[in-house]
Amino acid sequence: MSLSSFTILKKVGEGAYGKVFKVQNKVDNKVYAMKILSKKFLEKRDQLKYVQSELNILKVLEHPFIIKLHWSFTTEKYIYFILDYSNNGDLDRFIAKRGLVEEKDAKIIIA
Repeated sequence: MSLSSFTILKKVGEGAYGKVFKVQNKVDNKVYAMKILSKKFLEKRDQLKYVQSELNILKVLEHPFIIKLHWSFTTEKYIYFILDYSNNGDLDRFIAKRGLVEEKDAKIIIA
């Protein structure tokens, strides 16, 4: 896999260390999330070891309620994670949009 394997559809988020895009695999037309991290930015802030830890954890996780890592690859400037695409965003965005979560909903989320 490489960047050329995907068509970028739209930007869906931005975090402290990178950006996330909705992408489509050119071979099977499946939609994924592509997390792009700048190596230069991570090196400058001594964060590469944390990205490596995240990658190692995502590689071994297999759970229906946790986003799955499908592929990862690097270029000279960037690190790419290809993950399940969550149409509804992440839990943080859900809570920010909705406000306080009722106890019955919190129990489902936590479970």
